[in-house]
Amino acid sequence: MTTSRTQIIAEVAQGYEGKPEFCELYVRAAAKAGADAVKFQIVYADDVAEPGYRFYDWYKKLEMPLDTWRNVRKQARDLGIDFFCDVSGDRALDMAAELEPDGIKLHASNFFNRALIRSAFDHAERVFISIGGIFEQEVDALVRELEDWKVMDRTVLLYGFQAEPTPVDKSALNRLPLLKARYSDIAIGYLDHTDGDGPDRLTVSAMAMALGADWIEKHLTLSRYLEIEDYPSALEPDEFADYVEAMKRLGEAFGVATMELSEQERAYRDKAVKKLLAARDLAVGDELALQDINLRRTARIEEFSGFHDPSDVVGRKVKMALAAGSPILGEHLE
Repeated sequence: MTTSRTQIIAEVAQGYEGKPEFCELYVRAAAKAGADAVKFQIVYADDVAEPGYRFYDWYKKLEMPLDTWRNVRKQARDLGIDFFCDVSGDRALDMAAELEPDGIKLHASNFFNRALIRSAFDHAERVFISIGGIFEQEVDALVRELEDWKVMDRTVLLYGFQAEPTPVDKSALNRLPLLKARYSDIAIGYLDHTDGDGPDRLTVSAMAMALGADWIEKHLTLSRYLEIEDYPSALEPDEFADYVEAMKRLGEAFGVATMELSEQERAYRDKAVKKLLAARDLAVGDELALQDINLRRTARIEEFSGFHDPSDVVGRKVKMALAAGSPILGEHLE
């Protein structure tokens, strides 16, 4: 039985701004921070919008050639961090297929593009599907299709939305246990878009982890000061490293899902829970009654010896005389 472990995705999104040198820095920072994966949005403008849309020209600036993405993917492999792609549409998915990513994400903007979602499973072992802004019945319909495709165990549903940044009181973390109960055969993740410069930049993720998030996506930026794209909810490299370290440390608090006492708990029990002593002089053949017993802490009984529970000895006969105050041990009883 293993300890609960929430996986952390360093979300670069569009923060690379179409610059290969930025990509290299992001991968290095994510790997050094100890993130489980680094994720980039592979964007083609015509996948996302039509010419004339207000961000169309910006999307064009994000387009990078296959060889550049191959270098990014190779760097991630060399540094031992998983490489995830968020694909903008069919052309981006074709690019991702060439890269053999460890995971592919579909933004909520592609939620209703079932052909794209189905194809993503052909090119990555794990597929992340954002459900921010999606109605419950629409998620139900998708899950029925995922079940038909027999990919439930390869799917992660990601809840959360970007409000640049998302206010803490709009985080709706109570949806996570609802999602886990409703879609118990699918992993559930959380998109943490809280203010990267605010006091709750760790707290909300820690709460999501406590509520059972299997994955958490957190934005990484090279600099909030320079206002690099997608910076409002992002952490800078040193902050991100502290964030990952804290999440892993706090994750250890969950322990294992069992009521079996640990070695440390057994030692605590032996020292803390009172043990049984004779309340009066006892003669050979006396049958112990509850009034014959006192419960006290004592240093006179060896570790993990003696009795804590009177029901273990009441009704048993004494086979050697015991003075009042003597420890009651197994060898003293028939």
